[in-house]
Amino acid sequence: MMLLHNQTTPFILNTPVITANNAWTGAAYNNGTYVIVGGEGSTIYNAASAYSQDYGQTWTSTTTPNECSCITYGNGKFVALPFDHTSQITSYSTNGITWSSGTMPQPIIWNGIAYAPSLFVAVAKDAGGLATDIYATSGDGVTWTQRSWTTQGTSTIAAGSIVYGGGKFVVTSSSTFKTSTDGFTWSSGSLGITNCTSVAYGNGYYVAVSSG
Repeated sequence: MMLLHNQTTPFILNTPVITANNAWTGAAYNNGTYVIVGGEGSTIYNAASAYSQDYGQTWTSTTTPNECSCITYGNGKFVALPFDHTSQITSYSTNGITWSSGTMPQPIIWNGIAYAPSLFVAVAKDAGGLATDIYATSGDGVTWTQRSWTTQGTSTIAAGSIVYGGGKFVVTSSSTFKTSTDGFTWSSGSLGITNCTSVAYGNGYYVAVSSG
């Protein structure tokens, strides 16, 4: 079950309403259209997405170029990253219905994406789920440039989530975080919790949640 909202109208999406064979991994919203993307299903990989234009009352299934781990909206398009760590194929769409493919710089566990004015930032773990020196940036969500945490003045990280809000990017791992106002120069700190799985922003607050 996934909870989605558009600030004023919350609703709950029960996965079997669409299909029982997709693990929905991400959701994004723009201008009346909600889009969800899927990763690994119960038995196979599913390159799937679905969209709703009536506050989640009805959904229409579509197909992305690849299974997806996460999604965001920015610069006129929905952009989703590959679920499989052996794949570099991204999915992007201007309307959430018709999809095209792009390419990430490395096959790795790309599991977080955020957009600030003029810049997408994608974060990752290595193929074993450990810290990596790699992250990526893009101006259009299609062409990506590989970046290095250490070159940008900070340490490697097994990134689990990223959000943009309050004028900065915030990236979290299990117990640490990084912040940046531009996506290129970063500072680090400790979360004060362990097993952090996600971070979000709203109403002036960043909230990180833990799996326990």
